Amino acid sequence: MIYRYRAGLEQYDEAKMAECLSWFPQERVDNILKINHLQGRREKAAAYELLVEMMREEGCLKQLPLFQYDENGKPHLSNYPSLHFNISHCKKAVAVALHHAEVGIDIECRRPVSQALMERVCCAEELSLIRSSADAELEFIRLWTRKEALLKCTGVGIREDLREILSYYTDYKIITEYIAEIDGYLSVCVK
Repeated sequence: MIYRYRAGLEQYDEAKMAECLSWFPQERVDNILKINHLQGRREKAAAYELLVEMMREEGCLKQLPLFQYDENGKPHLSNYPSLHFNISHCKKAVAVALHHAEVGIDIECRRPVSQALMERVCCAEELSLIRSSADAELEFIRLWTRKEALLKCTGVGIREDLREILSYYTDYKIITEYIAEIDGYLSVCVK
């Protein structure tokens, strides 16, 4: 499994976006252009460009990857059926994971979090951990990325009970790291 993130999305100005769209497959161009705000287009373009770079570095890029989506909306590479990937983005960065089996990734930068959200997402033990943390907001982001990466890896999405999700899937490995550049966390999950 490999994973990587890219920060500095502001480099994807109109000129960089035009350059990317000139070589992206039409499916990706259409997907990006349907987004009506620059930030969303930046995130999609940066993620796809990073995916292609990673595939090239791994020596498995024979043609540009094309996406298809399963019934739950999880993307797969239609022209690379044995390669699994996952993409995540936040305001400050994008992240991509590649693996020979299902994989999930999430990246989040610091943001305000309401008590109601914490209580809806976290079990009692996690709430206690957040409350005793020196930085409750950041501790919640850490836990959130772990849960989101797991949900994306399993493909079940946010239909599961988020409070107990980490205890349901104990045979999955989750790697979490703090990313100072974005003041947030990245988590990647594999079975």
